[in-house]
This record gives sequence, structure tokens and C-alpha cells, in this order.
Amino acid sequence: MRQSVPLDPDTGLHDFTAIVYILTDAMTIVKPRTIISGFYAETDAPELAHLGEQWAPQDYEISRHAHPVWEFYLQLHGHSVWRDANGGRFVCRPGAFYAPPPGLPHWLERASEGKHHFYFAAVDVRKIVASRLQSQAKVWDRRNVVYVARGGGCEESFRALIREATSDRPFRDEGLRVALDRLVLDVSRLLVGSDTQDRSLLAGHPAVDVARRAIDENPQEPWTLDTLGAMTGVSPNHLAALFTAEVGQSPHRYLLARRVNRARDLLKHSDASITTIAIDLGFNSSQHFARVFRATTGKSASAFRRR
Repeated sequence: MRQSVPLDPDTGLHDFTAIVYILTDAMTIVKPRTIISGFYAETDAPELAHLGEQWAPQDYEISRHAHPVWEFYLQLHGHSVWRDANGGRFVCRPGAFYAPPPGLPHWLERASEGKHHFYFAAVDVRKIVASRLQSQAKVWDRRNVVYVARGGGCEESFRALIREATSDRPFRDEGLRVALDRLVLDVSRLLVGSDTQDRSLLAGHPAVDVARRAIDENPQEPWTLDTLGAMTGVSPNHLAALFTAEVGQSPHRYLLARRVNRARDLLKHSDASITTIAIDLGFNSSQHFARVFRATTGKSASAFRRR
């Protein structure tokens, strides 16, 4: 279904007209006219008020607003500056996680030059923790803003939540609940944070674990062997040999595979252009992305999206 509707100003979006391009019994999904691509969705799920993924222009504004629940925000590309009524100012660069608590007015002060890409979701964390994740109760006994500069550890679960919420698939309600729990769990781990919390229990070289996790969390970064070697304290050539032996492919091939896997997800579940996807994922050009995508999947990106 497609129609024009005014958005509720309490969401923090300006009072403009948006296009409803999917309307279901449980969710209204709209594309605000002021964004480049992506969506904003309101849901009647008891623990999820709204969510979205957007590619927004530099002049995109989110005015002062507050929610009765936590709002999670994950910066994926570009950077933004958030302010709140307590005087807080938070610069979110790629990978940053920002979450104002229930009732705290906040707003997007400004975005970076060019477009920026982000996830967001209004989640009733207290209800989830009280009913299913009681062990995390102390973690969420707080009223202050949550900000983690390196919050890439929750990107996968955030993406899974958006996929479950916007897909018509069997056991959707159960899938949505599991995805919500996973997101809250991953954010709780960010808040607990320690140098050893992601230590692998498998018998592998720690340098490979660090390099692999860095690529997994930020596949859009221009990773090189020199960069990964400096991060892990291992010479580039030695790291490449260790990585290939344990993972079965070189760091470069692993990086390209992660980017293509993310591209497949975006082509299937977003309306972002192929060029936007290519640049956001760190490819030098849409042509470079096209060659890698076809070599990996056997199909062109446009053919994959049509299918």
C-alpha cells in the first residue's frame, strides 16, 4: 500500500509528509521525503515502539524529542552530533553507539558533510530485562546516556532486528522477540566492557581473533595488512600466514567476503542505491564493487536485487 500521511511530531522528525510504502497489521513503514533512502517504522510490538535504517543528507534534522523507553542509535557511515537536555554533546563517528534514557529530551544537532547512515530503535529495555534477561538488571539500573565510541559489536544484532521486523516470514513474532533479546544482550556487553570479554575459547592465535573481529565489526574500513599487523602486534606477513591457516582465506579475501555478505543484505532489505552501498562498504567505486560482487556471487548486483 502506498499513501501520504503526516508523521507524529513526538518522534522527533519534522512535521512533513512521508510516503507509506508498506502497511501491515503490526507495523507502518514510511520513507520520509527528506532522506536519501531507508525507512522509519512504527510498530505495535509491546517492547519495540519504532525502528529504522536511514541514509540521510547533511542538512537532515531531528528536532528535540523524548521517548518513554530507551532509544538505541548506531552510526554506520559518516558522523553526527547529538545533544541532550542535560548538556551532553556526543560525536558519533562510524561504529559509535548512542542511547538516551527514557524521558530525556535529545536532538540531532548536525550531521557530517555528505550523507550519513545509521540504525535506530526505541526499545523497552526494562520490560525485556524484567521478563527474560534478569541477569542484566544491574547493567540497566541507570538513567544516564549510554555512549560507546566502538559499538560495532551490536551491529549484527541490530541488523537482524531490522531484518526480522521488516520481513514477512514464518514465526515473525518469535523472531522479533529473539532479535530484540539479542540486541539488548549485545548492548549490555558493550556496557560491561572488558579487554577479555571477547576472548575466544577455541585454540587459535589471539592475533587472528583480534584481526577477524576488527573486520567483522567494521568491514567498511580500509583494512590493510600493515594496519592489522600494528593492531595485533604481529608482522604483516606472519599475520597473513596465521590468518590464512586458521580461517581458510587471506585477510583481504575475508574482508571482501564480509563486504559482499553485507551488500547482499542491503540489496535485499533496503532501497539504498548500488553506488551508495558500494561506497558505504569501503569499495573505491561502484565498478570495483560490481566486479567483486559478480566474482563472488556469480550475479550482478542489479540482477541480485531484481531477484
